[in-house]
Amino acid sequence: MRICLSGQPDIEVVGCFERSRDLLQWMRKNRADVLVLDYSLGPGEIDGIALIRAIRSRFAGSRIVISSSFNAPTTVVLTAMAGASGFFSKEQHLSELVGAIRRVNAGGTYCDPSLGMGVAVASTHLGMHAPPSAAECAEADGTVDGNCRAALSPKLVLSPREYDVLRCCLAGMSLMDIAHKFSRSPKTISTQKNAAYRKLGIQSDIELFGRFQDFTLA
Repeated sequence: MRICLSGQPDIEVVGCFERSRDLLQWMRKNRADVLVLDYSLGPGEIDGIALIRAIRSRFAGSRIVISSSFNAPTTVVLTAMAGASGFFSKEQHLSELVGAIRRVNAGGTYCDPSLGMGVAVASTHLGMHAPPSAAECAEADGTVDGNCRAALSPKLVLSPREYDVLRCCLAGMSLMDIAHKFSRSPKTISTQKNAAYRKLGIQSDIELFGRFQDFTLA
């Protein structure tokens, strides 16, 4: 990706980071017009919705393009509502990422056209970003740990771990994927998911996806 972008006459790659906290630290003293962010990072990382909103809370001048293999329509909408201006699927050719960056940098929005209805749904939410919570501002400053992500949704009485499990489910991750990400057993993840479902009064993934806005708008 870096090689592809560096070969464009109108694009300069000013930084590349493996850890989200390294990116946030760099952004305090530097500037990037467009950030291309992976949606799902490793254990102990700020990622997904939390990372997008943390960046938007402190570095509103930088526009965000999400690069993800979780290219479900729900993921597109969630990232758009959190503050992203573009969604690039990892199934797309890298040449399309160049166009996405140019479009977002010019003030527009971009979504993988192969997502069909997901594009239309996401388009209704692009630019309608919920304001960041106090916990997200603190996390962007590095003053609190990732558990404060639970404050994203004060309307829901969920534990930080239950919140993270449901957030990953909404992103299209399997229980095995979530277990690996948070270094927990699949049984523990399943227990936390079921506990969250009981608190929310729902019984199926379909019902969860039907209520996904509750997890993004505080």
